Amino acid sequence: MAAIVEAFITRLTDRFFTLLHDNTIMFSKVRSEIEGLNATFHNIKNVLIETEMRKIDDRAINMWRLHLKDVMYDIDDMLDEYHIWDKKKCLSSEVFFRFPLNIRKIIFYIQIGTKIREINSRLSAISAKRTQFNFKIDCNLTPPPISRKRSYIAAFNKASLVVIEESTDKLVEVLTKEDIFAKSIIRGIGNEIVYDFVYAIVGIGGIGKTTLAQKIYNDERITAGFGMKLWVSVTQHFTDIDVLWYIITTLGINAPASYDRNVLEAIVKEALAGKMIFIVLDDVWDEQIWYGLFYELLYVCVKGSRVLITTRKEGVARQMKAIHIHRVELMPPEDGWKLLCKEVTLTGEKEVEDLKDVGLRIINKCGGLPLAIKAIGGVLRYKEKRRREWVAVLESASWSKSGLPEGVQAALYLSYKDLPSHLKECFLYTCMFPWIPFYSRLYLIQFWIAEGFIIGDNGRESESVGEDYYAELMHRGLLQSNPLSYDCATCTVHELLQLLAQFLVREESLILPHAHHIIENVSEGSSSSVLMKLRRLCTRVSEGEIF
Repeated sequence: MAAIVEAFITRLTDRFFTLLHDNTIMFSKVRSEIEGLNATFHNIKNVLIETEMRKIDDRAINMWRLHLKDVMYDIDDMLDEYHIWDKKKCLSSEVFFRFPLNIRKIIFYIQIGTKIREINSRLSAISAKRTQFNFKIDCNLTPPPISRKRSYIAAFNKASLVVIEESTDKLVEVLTKEDIFAKSIIRGIGNEIVYDFVYAIVGIGGIGKTTLAQKIYNDERITAGFGMKLWVSVTQHFTDIDVLWYIITTLGINAPASYDRNVLEAIVKEALAGKMIFIVLDDVWDEQIWYGLFYELLYVCVKGSRVLITTRKEGVARQMKAIHIHRVELMPPEDGWKLLCKEVTLTGEKEVEDLKDVGLRIINKCGGLPLAIKAIGGVLRYKEKRRREWVAVLESASWSKSGLPEGVQAALYLSYKDLPSHLKECFLYTCMFPWIPFYSRLYLIQFWIAEGFIIGDNGRESESVGEDYYAELMHRGLLQSNPLSYDCATCTVHELLQLLAQFLVREESLILPHAHHIIENVSEGSSSSVLMKLRRLCTRVSEGEIF
């Protein structure tokens, strides 16, 4: 991945060290090729780190950087090949592996030596070209230390700070009002009675719609007033089958072997029949999900049931016949400042007084968007509470980043850039599955370990280090708590942050909602050589594959 080259280089350096100290490599020519490759690699690795960090806007430099990274990935593949062969050799019980100079070993070393020689030649040629660019590189670049602060409770409780309490109280009151229950069947279309029980929260991306819905969902009055609660994230990548499967698993029903829609609908209707339900449909983009699926599903519920949707499009709310629309507005500067203070845990009067003018200027750059303010709060909470640190954030070059996806503010990019390299890898990898509504903490950590992003630190288990990574990403606001999870066992990633991550890995990763899109992508102009350069291809083979 383009933006995590520092961590990739660190791992590659460790693998070189292991290879150089492998006493089973007896061929002097192979060993000399490895030593030569290692020397050239060390001469230019800091150049690659520096150009990645600076993101120099120069076509020639960027092309040089891409060629260099291609070679480095080829080195990584070659090292994988060597270690797989070495493992097979150790596990094999075949007789010829017991001899130090058997034919298979000789052939393998000749093959690996040839690959190393070719890579070394390419790397040397690329290294020679760097003199054209007059790089001034700091050869003592070191990664920041790993934070070991772990507190899921603090990360979870931050969700309650995004919206004003009055908004929650107002909407809970509207949703639980008895006279509204009585009016929920007043409209008729022909001979059909239409249940008007849709309520909507509307606003731009990142403004706090989901957070407000979470507050309402977890309110004691809602829990007491309804026999069942259900939260469904309806992303753009979801199909009806996905939604049905998610509802079934959320309700704790044993999932059937069939992916047939009629079978799944029947299971959901049976579970909802006769119950007064409060359901949140989060991030609705199209009213079709209502008329094509939920309208029929919820028809079996008793009078008094409620549907609360969050959407960016007021037109969607109106098409769904919402009888109450709550519009979330941008935060005024003073409210934004209060939110930032809470995110950074800024409580001392002197701290507040010394930093308020700088803080308000930062809030202004965030444009009153709560998601952006929270993201910057995640940056500042890992800085010293001193004016010079805040001014450095205010004057960061990341605010001027251009070409970001629509709706993605520079504040989000800055929060990503401030991450240590090991967390950048984990965050970007997590965002490669946009069709997964919530991520299991345990699954994520295991995936990070499997990808080589996490290595045991000073004798600590990789799982323990992974828990620290997860907690810090939660504290920084890049992972968000699942409203159904009270111990942060599962999390989600805001869609705007997913868009940012997918933008950052676009050179080396291809993310497609469905496998058949691969063929479409190629037919629309992507050459096979471009696809072969991908480090990751992420897609789904079939519907319903959600963990």
